[in-house]
Formats: sequence, C-alpha cells, structure tokens
Amino acid sequence: MASVKQRGSALGYALMILAYRLLGYRVSKLILYPVVFFYALVTPSERRALALFYRKAGHPFSRSRYYRHLFQFAIILLDRFVARIDPESFHFSRTGQEAYLELFEKGGIVLSTHFGGWAGVMQAMPNYGKQIHVVMHEAMKQNIRQFEASLPNPEERQKKLQIIDMSEGPLAVATRIAQVLKEKGVVAIMADRASEGKPLRGLLFGEPAAVNRSPFLLAQRRQANLVAVVLIREGDRRYHIIVEKLDTPAEKDPEKCQQALAENYLRFLEPILKKHPDQWFNFYNFWKDTE
Repeated sequence: MASVKQRGSALGYALMILAYRLLGYRVSKLILYPVVFFYALVTPSERRALALFYRKAGHPFSRSRYYRHLFQFAIILLDRFVARIDPESFHFSRTGQEAYLELFEKGGIVLSTHFGGWAGVMQAMPNYGKQIHVVMHEAMKQNIRQFEASLPNPEERQKKLQIIDMSEGPLAVATRIAQVLKEKGVVAIMADRASEGKPLRGLLFGEPAAVNRSPFLLAQRRQANLVAVVLIREGDRRYHIIVEKLDTPAEKDPEKCQQALAENYLRFLEPILKKHPDQWFNFYNFWKDTE
C-alpha cells in the first residue's frame, strides 16, 4: 500500500481548541465550514478515492456529498480533543459488553479501523485498570502528540495507553507484543491499512481488498482473542461503540487460519460501512493493490 499522507499541525489543533474554549462547541463547528470548504477544493485525489468507495458501497456520490464527508471528519477530529477537555459532555453507548469484558479479563488483540472516532476509541473505552498497548508509527503522529501533551491530564492518558512504536523494528515490536499477550494484556492494532510485508486479502463489497496481516498473524500464532471495535458518531458529542469478538476458525493451516480471520474482520466491517459510509476515513483507493 502506498504511504498515506498525515495532515494537520499542532498549531491548527491548538487554534481549534482555542475556539472551543472561547466560543463554545456550536461556534467551533461553524468555524469548520470554511476550513472544510477550502480542503475540499484542494484534494481532488481524495475526492476520487471516496467516489470509488461510495460506488462500491452502493451509495451516490457528488461534490456536496464529498464536502459533508469531510465535515464529518472535521467534527470527529474536533471531538477527539474536546473529549479530553470536557469528557462529561460526551455520551457513549455500547454494543458487545460481553466481548468487551472478556477482552480485559483474558487479554487479546483489538482491531481498530480508520472509521468514525477511531482516534479516540481507546480513550472512550473503560480499561478496568489495564493499559492498552497501541501499536503505531509514533513519529507519524508527532504533531498530534505534541498538542495532546498540552491538554489537561496527560498523565491519565499515559496511564491508560502505552505506545509500542513500530519504528523500533519488527523483532523488538514482536517481542513486546508477545510479552503483553503472555501477561493477558490488551494490544490495539490498526487492521485496515496493509503495512510493510505481504498483506492479507479478503472481499469488501464483493471485491478483493488488502488488509494488515500483522494482527491476524499474531492472533493465529498466540491463539489470542481477536476483537473488532468501531466508534460511530451518532450526533453532537454522542457516540456508539460496537465491540465484536471474531470467531476463531478451525483451520489448522496457519495461512488459511490468518486468511479466515481477515475475512471475518471484513464481514464485520462491511455492514457498518454500508450504513455509515460518511465515517470511512481512508482517503485513498482501498482496492488499489488488488485491482
């Protein structure tokens, strides 16, 4: 998969939150309208990628639909930071309580997706005293991390989330993940973007798409619980968390087992994307590597 651009700056995020603190939530949303309009004008490749996604998902697409999609993205980004300042103003409901409790009792792997409130899903989930170990390229998020460090209670976030930095190298990352799972801990990995190495492929909207092999390989090798999680925006500061444990296939062949797990993940994802296409935030051709 081609690298995905990381947009945004610490200054931009700081101005967004300054507007919230001075003017409130509603005015902050109004300020987003011209910002999103400008972004819509200068991102033709992202618009083409979303047009393809909407077509495959069976939804009409237009320039106005593209604008609304970007506005949804902007609001969710605003909410990510506002929730750190004023968490009591948010309401979270949840589906899949049993799978969620089992995850923190027995440990396992959380599959996250660039969908809905993906960036805040780990903060929105109660962790019952356990750290959630998030696997990511830490340097790619440097701008956001610098800004988040200036928000209230950074210590609380550090207590809840621990970063496993992929730039440390495959061996070091694999060793840390294995130790966490051995201790019945929780590891969170983005599953939707195929990273370095050989991806897995499964059907999404009837056509093959590539996903990240790593979480499915780890689940197969470590016999770990595999849980998919999405955070759906339902309105202003209202979100719904869906947690679903993916069935472990009976396949003994490692490759076939990993493939079956990936297909289970895409089957979980497809009806959610069908219902909420405007919360899909992969702004590139998701099927490119398989077409």
